Amino acid sequence: MLHGDLAALGIAGFIGIYWTARIMIDAFYFVHSDWPRGRYFVVGHILLTSLFVALAITYISLVVWHVSH
Repeated sequence: MLHGDLAALGIAGFIGIYWTARIMIDAFYFVHSDWPRGRYFVVGHILLTSLFVALAITYISLVVWHVSH
């Protein structure tokens, strides 16, 4: 993916869009009152969402970096 092959950039773009959509669905579609209660569940949800954001940023940044060069 770092070499910038067209197929690799297509896959990276798809993965970035997938994780971005996953974050948006989690934020705007799911009802947060249905989530389990408790400190560990809240921390777990924050950590998972942070991981999803990091994945989305990584893959989208890779595509943008190759397209801008």
